[in-house]
Amino acid sequence: MSTAAPAQGPRTAPPAAGAPPRRRALDTRSAVRVVAAREIAVTLRDRAFLLSTAFTLLVVALAVTLPAVLGGGTDDVRVAVVGAAGQDVVDAADERAREQAPAGEEPELALEALPVADAAAAEAAVRAEEADVALVPAGDGFELVGSDGVPADAAVLLSEVVSAQRAATVAADLGATDDQAAALQPSPLPERTLEADADEGLTYLVGLAFALLFLSSTFGYGMLIAQRVTEEKQSRVVELLVAAVPVRSLLVGKVLATGVLALGQVVLIVGIAAVGAALSGQGALLQLIARSSGWFVVFFVAGFTMLACLFAAAGAMAPRTEDLQSTTFPLNLAITLPFFVAVFVTEEGPLLTALSYLPLTSPLVMPRLLALGDAQVWQALLSLGILLLTATALVVVSARLYERSLLRTRGKGSWRGALASSDPA
Repeated sequence: MSTAAPAQGPRTAPPAAGAPPRRRALDTRSAVRVVAAREIAVTLRDRAFLLSTAFTLLVVALAVTLPAVLGGGTDDVRVAVVGAAGQDVVDAADERAREQAPAGEEPELALEALPVADAAAAEAAVRAEEADVALVPAGDGFELVGSDGVPADAAVLLSEVVSAQRAATVAADLGATDDQAAALQPSPLPERTLEADADEGLTYLVGLAFALLFLSSTFGYGMLIAQRVTEEKQSRVVELLVAAVPVRSLLVGKVLATGVLALGQVVLIVGIAAVGAALSGQGALLQLIARSSGWFVVFFVAGFTMLACLFAAAGAMAPRTEDLQSTTFPLNLAITLPFFVAVFVTEEGPLLTALSYLPLTSPLVMPRLLALGDAQVWQALLSLGILLLTATALVVVSARLYERSLLRTRGKGSWRGALASSDPA
């Protein structure tokens, strides 16, 4: 009697002795994560990159703080006042500033009263820059009014004097001693800003700084990703990478890593500028940065992603690093020409409005218009939507160009040839 052996499926032959263990293929997300981590690690180990970043942050910090530091001496603040009560407050605050100065040194702050007829005249003096701040009656006290912010040191001194006068009056009515009156905590005076009369010159400078930051970051990091792609193609390393990682995952990982590095540098620069403005007492600059930096970062991310993918495609077209100049030339024009147009067109009108919606200029123009108050939130969202739709379309085109050109080694590629080609090899 014979028994049949149970059926068994095909057996997999064990790996030969000394053979490397088989690796499981990476899924798309894991491949993107591995490529991005590798790119970030390589960049952060680059001494030239670290030194250039540190130098940039130092320049930004000095540019923000040096004007205030080099000013030195006594900061003169003219205060528009209404009536004798306001005059007395300013005189007492100026005297207090002199008393707080170290012996033998000039006070850091000098306050001068500018008498005017009424509160409207005081605000007019602030608008005309005849006064730095206005001290106007409000209820049973005073209110500070500035054009785009109230000088912090002046606000503190004026608040201390008004609080001391108020405490002395209450103490006299209640029969309190001078020590009890002095123990009362000063309360800050209410402040009001004439937002409609913000410093357009300062706003333009901040907008120009953001535009320069977008230009330098996009061009610098775009050329970095293009150079990395070409170097891997020239050294044939890319053939090993493509064997292990899908081409699109390779592209997404590179762009993601470069975008993280660029965004991190942008946030550091904006943060350093904000801290420098706060430490140097430039309240107007600090408010302007806080009001416009969020929108700039959002537009920066969308615009950078769009252009970074195109730079990666340009790098894939160049068989050698010497050919990068010709393949990236159209992109350099697409970055620099809109920058100069956006910088020189400042007058309100149809042209400036159109520039705020065009994808190549909206990251440069729209944050400035928002800071000036010349654009509404819905306009910014519409401009951002147009930018995102354009970025999505160009990312798809860039991925196709990247796939068709990455493994092509027969001569230098061109944008027209890559678009017309259907063979990715």
